[in-house]
Amino acid sequence: MATTSAKTSSAKTTTRTKPTAKELLAKVEKVKAALKALESRAYAEELDTLITKHKIVDVYNNIRKEAPDVSSIEILSAIGRACGIQRLDITQKAAVKRVAKKP
Repeated sequence: MATTSAKTSSAKTTTRTKPTAKELLAKVEKVKAALKALESRAYAEELDTLITKHKIVDVYNNIRKEAPDVSSIEILSAIGRACGIQRLDITQKAAVKRVAKKP
């Protein structure tokens, strides 16, 4: 005679609930931000190639030579205005200070 033993599980069973509209909208915004970052990285190489091809850096350097007292931020802002870019805000971050190595 064979005997079988049945084990009972004490695992808690929960029901899945549908996400609310707020949760879904938050998820959509998070995915949109991730997609924007991904597109930025994807087009970075293409933009670098186009900038090099059209010699934009040479034009910028020529402007710097002709107007040495003008800051880089002012030059870039003026280029943005000349191109018709509205609400362009160019800032320069402060240099990150490194911690000195301990001897």
